[in-house]
Amino acid sequence: MLRGESGGRWGNWIVWLVGAALLGAVVSFVAHFAEEHAFTRLLQQARPRWLLVAVVLQSATYLAEADVWRAGTGASAARVSLGKLYRLSIAKLFVDQAIPSGGLSGTLLYVEALRRAGVARAAALSGVVVATFSYYMSYVACLGVALVMGLGTHAIKLPVVVAAVAFIGVGTALSAFVFQQAGRTESGGVVRRLEIKIPFIGRALGLLRDADPALTRNPRVLKRAFAAQIAIVLLDAATVWVCLLAVGAAPAPTSVYVGYMFSSLFRTLSVVPGGLGAFEAASTYMLHIGGTSVEAALSATLLFRGFSFWLPMLPGLLFARQAAAGSIVTRAGA
Repeated sequence: MLRGESGGRWGNWIVWLVGAALLGAVVSFVAHFAEEHAFTRLLQQARPRWLLVAVVLQSATYLAEADVWRAGTGASAARVSLGKLYRLSIAKLFVDQAIPSGGLSGTLLYVEALRRAGVARAAALSGVVVATFSYYMSYVACLGVALVMGLGTHAIKLPVVVAAVAFIGVGTALSAFVFQQAGRTESGGVVRRLEIKIPFIGRALGLLRDADPALTRNPRVLKRAFAAQIAIVLLDAATVWVCLLAVGAAPAPTSVYVGYMFSSLFRTLSVVPGGLGAFEAASTYMLHIGGTSVEAALSATLLFRGFSFWLPMLPGLLFARQAAAGSIVTRAGA
């Protein structure tokens, strides 16, 4: 038992170290390639007012995430205040980044916290379905727009285009599958055979079927969640643009959007927590081919990662501990 737990912990530490090493390699390469001391100078001369705007934009992403879950759980969400959902969203981010699992670990934390608050199981699972479906559909839509824009304005290489098209296809198929299975009482022949052969799929589909179909198939709920997910993407891209303004660059917002979407694709496909290293390399490259100097692109990327990845880690740890202990949300009347 101890050996297995130790191996799991060592496995997590190894991927973190790999990501940190990759990030260090990117920084070292660009620092060597760019004008001497230019990178350090840009960071030191960052404009505080734009950094404050970046903090506000990133803070708004958690509000949008909370609204996704509020929409997905319907009337049951009234049991949990928006402020508590906000803290749960930060906790989810921390857990997802600390334990790479495609978002599953943070989602489980969220659901458990909602159940402790007295949210019905079917409503909490509906939140999972709505959040998952709206996330992939919004990501596919945003990536599709970026692909069209990028083909006309960026020197995007064929492998990147292939990866984007493949992700769009898989994301669309996964979204359709989740939507189709949510709230269903029984599966078709192929799905039933998969459930029997792979118990994990059977358990996952069982959770999908326990979701409330009145919520998971409600157009108003899905539109609201989709809009909130789109807002998260745009707020993140706007944060990158503001970070560029903070270091003295002034790229076109459309160029920054294209660069952010393709960088986030590499972050999603990366095996290290939060795409550590992979995102930085991709973002620096994409912003550079979009017309930004290499040193400004790296500086802005590291600032963005500071606001979106590193800064929320401490409060995320605190809120995750509170959620695990049941102190963020409690059952009504408890």
